[in-house]
Amino acid sequence: MKPAFDYLKIEKGSYVESSTYGLIQQLVKGVRFVRSQIPAEKIDEYMPNLRSIERKIQELEMAIGEPRIWYIEEIIKALKRE
Repeated sequence: MKPAFDYLKIEKGSYVESSTYGLIQQLVKGVRFVRSQIPAEKIDEYMPNLRSIERKIQELEMAIGEPRIWYIEEIIKALKRE
């Protein structure tokens, strides 16, 4: 299945922090940081913040009739393909 967004392109873009793309950018950077810098046994400490950002994006998207997307999962897949 094709990802909903080009997450790696969004990561390098310039967006208003509170916009959908700005939140996706924060989420991509957060997931990248956790995957590369945090030991596996400590990842659970970072997930509430990442899930909170994901929920904000989902709420914005669903308010305009878009389907729910599991952004963290898609971002992890995109980073693995990188």
